[in-house]
Amino acid sequence: NVLQVFPGSSSAGGVRGGAGSMTSLTLDDARAIAPACPDVAAVAPIVSRNAQVVYGNQNWFTNVTGTSPEYLDVRSWEIAQGDMFTNDDVDAGTKVCVLGQTVVDNLFPEEDPVGAIVRIRNVPFTVVGTLTVKGSDQDDIILIPVVTAMRRLTGRTGINRIMVSAVSQKRSDAAQEQVTELLRSRHNIRPDEEDDFNVRNMADIASAVASSSRVLTLLLASIASV
Repeated sequence: NVLQVFPGSSSAGGVRGGAGSMTSLTLDDARAIAPACPDVAAVAPIVSRNAQVVYGNQNWFTNVTGTSPEYLDVRSWEIAQGDMFTNDDVDAGTKVCVLGQTVVDNLFPEEDPVGAIVRIRNVPFTVVGTLTVKGSDQDDIILIPVVTAMRRLTGRTGINRIMVSAVSQKRSDAAQEQVTELLRSRHNIRPDEEDDFNVRNMADIASAVASSSRVLTLLLASIASV
């Protein structure tokens, strides 16, 4: 039931960029979605980049994602220790962070990280919580307030993408239509103009992957029978 909203592709001087190369999405866009779209359950803005993180004599290169507390709702993720930062932290651009388990293992092999100060790109951040284990490389992440990320990591007013969860998988198509209509209106896109953003429905992608898997299974079964 998750939708991903990406900026559109840019074009300047005959040179075209790929999807996401525009800076057409803003934090206000993300904040406008939930109140205006009845089939949307939660919305999380995303500003992300990789960075070096240091604690004492330990260091780790990881993904630092600026977002809001609703990120946990969209991702169905929980806090293992401490707390998630708040929307007040987001608005104030507070320098606080929540660590994924891989980061904890590499920076705090024998310590409780909650309350510690880590340095992200040489900026001090207070650890307020840690995330439960998700598996694979999903645990190699640090979450910080999105406004803090915009000020400290990118220095830009645009965001990388918006994650949206629909109220249910059955309502994901309706949520996609509502989000698309809202963003077209906010971006003053005329009926004859293309979107300057791209809404991807994860349910459609999952269905396509499952279909490809079934085809591959049949192909391998046919080869095996031969």
